[in-house]
Amino acid sequence: MKYMMIISMFALLFGCAPQVDLEAEKTAVKETIDQMPKAIESEDMDTFSDLMVHDPDMVNFGTDASERW
Repeated sequence: MKYMMIISMFALLFGCAPQVDLEAEKTAVKETIDQMPKAIESEDMDTFSDLMVHDPDMVNFGTDASERW
C-alpha cells in the first residue's frame, strides 16, 4: 500500500502535470509589463486597475522615501 501511494504521488506530480510553453509565458508577462506605462501615460485607469493586484496586503512604494502605501 505504501508503494502504491508513492507511485500515485509521482503520477500526479510528474505524469499529469500540464506542459507550460515558457516562451509564450514570457511573452505574456512582457506584454503585461509593457501595458503599465502606456496605461499611466494615457490615463487609462481601467487598464491600470486591471494590471494591479487587488490584495489588501499589497504595498506600493513611490519615488520618495516616505511614499509607502
